[in-house]
Amino acid sequence: MRVEGDIRTVMRQLVKKIANLIRKQRGSSMPETLVGMGILGIVGVCFLTSLTTGIHAVGTVDAQATAQLLAQVQMEDTKNQDYLVAPTTYPTTVNAPDGYSVTVAALSLPDADDDIQKIEVTVRHEGRVLIVLEDYKVNLL
Repeated sequence: MRVEGDIRTVMRQLVKKIANLIRKQRGSSMPETLVGMGILGIVGVCFLTSLTTGIHAVGTVDAQATAQLLAQVQMEDTKNQDYLVAPTTYPTTVNAPDGYSVTVAALSLPDADDDIQKIEVTVRHEGRVLIVLEDYKVNLL
């Protein structure tokens, strides 16, 4: 039973030391609290600013990737359509998501015959031009 007595003694001493440490603690002063709150506020503002910037960047990259895909698909479809003499517009064949619009224009080239034309595919998102893809189409017939 000697072991139990030693454990009890050690536990009592430990509890007394912890109680003494708690009694010796003093509260923090007003300036320390204000400085801590200021630092916490600055960190919070920096975090929220970074989060907002990140969300905006993801939206911009998503819009650019969608516009590029729409332009590439439309350009391939336009090249596979029957040749129309420039200047003209080709019909849009891609189904653009809400907020996007796709237009296709065929432009004649100066000092060239009617068997070659410059194709411009323009993709807009919410009225703002995101991408203009240019290529050439040749009448092989």
